[in-house]
Amino acid sequence: MPYGISPAGEIFQQRLDQAIDDLDGVRTVADDILAIGNGETMRKAVADHDRKLKELFDRCRAKHIKLNPNKIELKKTSMPYIGHILTSDGVQADPAKVQAILEMKQPIDVARVRRILGTVHYLANDHGLGATLIQEGKPVAFASRVLTHAEKQYAQIEKELLEINEILNCETTTIFQDHTTKVQDLQQVKSFIQAGWPESSKDLSPTITPYFHLRDELTTQMGLVFRGDRDVIPKSLRKQVLNELHAAHQGIASTSRRARETVYWPHLNQELKDHNSHCITCDTFNSKQPKEPLIPHEIPKRAWAKIGCDIFKFEKKSPAQRLFDGRTKTRLPVSEKLLQPKINPQTNKRIQQRQQLQKKYHDRGAKELSPLRKGEVVRLQPTRIGEKKWKRGIVVRKAGIRPYEVQCKGYTYTRNRKFIRRSRLPAEFGSDNVDEEMSDMSEAEENVSVPTDNDLPQENPQPAHLERNETSTETSSTSKTRSDLTG
Repeated sequence: MPYGISPAGEIFQQRLDQAIDDLDGVRTVADDILAIGNGETMRKAVADHDRKLKELFDRCRAKHIKLNPNKIELKKTSMPYIGHILTSDGVQADPAKVQAILEMKQPIDVARVRRILGTVHYLANDHGLGATLIQEGKPVAFASRVLTHAEKQYAQIEKELLEINEILNCETTTIFQDHTTKVQDLQQVKSFIQAGWPESSKDLSPTITPYFHLRDELTTQMGLVFRGDRDVIPKSLRKQVLNELHAAHQGIASTSRRARETVYWPHLNQELKDHNSHCITCDTFNSKQPKEPLIPHEIPKRAWAKIGCDIFKFEKKSPAQRLFDGRTKTRLPVSEKLLQPKINPQTNKRIQQRQQLQKKYHDRGAKELSPLRKGEVVRLQPTRIGEKKWKRGIVVRKAGIRPYEVQCKGYTYTRNRKFIRRSRLPAEFGSDNVDEEMSDMSEAEENVSVPTDNDLPQENPQPAHLERNETSTETSSTSKTRSDLTG
């Protein structure tokens, strides 16, 4: 990585998270790594800590992560961590941060007001209430006070209602809000985090069980549940979050990486894959497929047994005897021995070695694509310059080693497997919109013509064979057949 580039810190954090994200009780921020031990007694907590620390060291050794031995602090009962003090009694405010707030000067501009609000905000998360009554865009009343010990145990929605009652000071209040049921599935998780988890997951409901093995990583902040720095999303909001994560249509890898940095819920990765596989935009505008492994020609047993369609001529004549360095085939039967030219017996071996070398370099990064079935829904790679939309079609039949015939809006195209992508959407998905989706092809296909070599990508074109002076011709059985690519 070049020295001094601006995203270096983010890339480092991402690589570090990916390397140790699945380790139990291990958290990272910037270049700090914490291994947290838990247990009913100090002895059990130390044993749990040592086990997790060993797993961390093993993972660092496997991933070539270097640690500074001078900065390692072992078996601490309290540790400063991103503005807080982690202790065996729970999370506490960092005295240094509190002292800095107490010594802050009175703000005299908007920027300093924002700074002080951001600084003190984390101290008031679960300790106090603040409310403002606004009418026609202007504040008309304010209220704030410290929560009692019992009120600190309230759910977030209960704290919000308490704020409203404080500022309205009414005996009866009817509130219309939209998120009480949205977070219902996480309220019990939050209660367990604050009051303690049961010894076994057998006593938990099916909706809470997936969080049991993560119980040491779950915390609450501002009424929300977090797994480390990732916000745990309630079930009712997950579809909306999936849409936000996939809004840029950057593919499953980029979307998953973005999700791992910000949000969490059980089976998140599988839901991301399912959401991505049913995206019509991603299915229509997709990247090119990788090249397939090279299929070399079969090496002929004698010279000139297999030639291209461009026949050698000299002054409109073919000096066969000199050209073939031996007898030529005629309409009369000739033995194979008489047709053998006088060539070096090592020629075939050199051709084979050169062929193997070509295949070796060609197959770097190549991938064998799975065969297609008749009737399968596929997408055809665009062939015109500047065109990005993959057209939807149906597989008719296999037309060779790799080519397939694909029917698309009344026309049958012959395409190499490399330029045919299996559609992620089922045949019935969006079938009502197929004609509309491909309507922009109609004008171009009115004038049926075979594209030139400049218009279409070529892959391993097979030269025509001339055997026994026979001429082979092929005709299409469909009047609307267009061959976009053969081979």
